[in-house]
Amino acid sequence: SNAGGLGDILGSVLGGQRTKGGFGGKGMLIAALMPMVLSWIKRNGGLSGALSKITGMGYENQARSWMSNQQDNDNLDPNDISQLFDENEIQQVAAHTGANDVEVRQGLAELLPEVMNQLTPSGNLDNESEANEEIDQIINQLSSRLGALK
Repeated sequence: SNAGGLGDILGSVLGGQRTKGGFGGKGMLIAALMPMVLSWIKRNGGLSGALSKITGMGYENQARSWMSNQQDNDNLDPNDISQLFDENEIQQVAAHTGANDVEVRQGLAELLPEVMNQLTPSGNLDNESEANEEIDQIINQLSSRLGALK
């Protein structure tokens, strides 16, 4: 697949993080958070909708850093994650992975910028339709992979 950047994140999570007991600690958490982040982007109208929502919440500088090729991602504050993600989802991921909700929030605060960064390789929304297709592909891949792991 030509999933590009997101595929790389996924590959390292699903492939590289394996230990004898399954996934390495953080790999399991990221594997659980990835569909949550991608579904959130999708629910908010795809890439541009999600960026608009984040910008509208006052995180314009962060959103700009995620799309920029010149600057490092400015992560969100883990405490602000509750404004974006449902508290029940955070609790479910925590229960599922054995992480605590602080770790889940921290993971989301780091993963969302990274995903947005990978989805905007040219620093703009020129490839939005491909990015949104990629989100669908990866959600499907993850669902089948995670289903197979249960």
